[in-house]
Amino acid sequence: MLETILNSGALLIILAGVVRFIVKYIDKKSSFNRVIPSISRIYDLMNQLVFETKANRALLMKTENNGGVPSLTSDLFSSVMYETTDYKMNLIKEDWQRRRLDGQYIKMLNNVISSDNITKLETDDMECGILRDIYKVNKIKKSYIILIHRTNKKMVYFSLTFTDDIVNEDLVRVKLTEFRDKVSEIFKQI
Repeated sequence: MLETILNSGALLIILAGVVRFIVKYIDKKSSFNRVIPSISRIYDLMNQLVFETKANRALLMKTENNGGVPSLTSDLFSSVMYETTDYKMNLIKEDWQRRRLDGQYIKMLNNVISSDNITKLETDDMECGILRDIYKVNKIKKSYIILIHRTNKKMVYFSLTFTDDIVNEDLVRVKLTEFRDKVSEIFKQI
């Protein structure tokens, strides 16, 4: 019977299956070993940025199209990946998952993509849309948005929001640029 198994190639198939399982197990384990410290580092950087700039909320967000390549005939969706606040604001991460984007939001993303720098939004100057509505409800006066990482299937960007009109804009721009550079490097390493 053993000879039949050996001759039929069944042993090779079984052995190949075992090897595949081991490789997948090791790969998953090493993925967590790489990703968890990176996520922790991103949260540390976000908390530091909120503290240093006196921001009220920091969001690392992504926009994508169901995991596919965006096209003119498909909707775009936005999700909060990571969030930190000054604890005066309500958390929105759970409510902002796969949110279908409207024209005003897409126009804002176009400005972010077109600019190699920081996009500043002032709530009172924004067109009507979901982003302006969220800002009004949360009493956000202004935000600064910067592109972090982009692939052909998604873009990752960062939003730093303020409920106060008085913002040290020079400090915010310097710290946001430093943040972008550090987090972009983390994305490249993963």
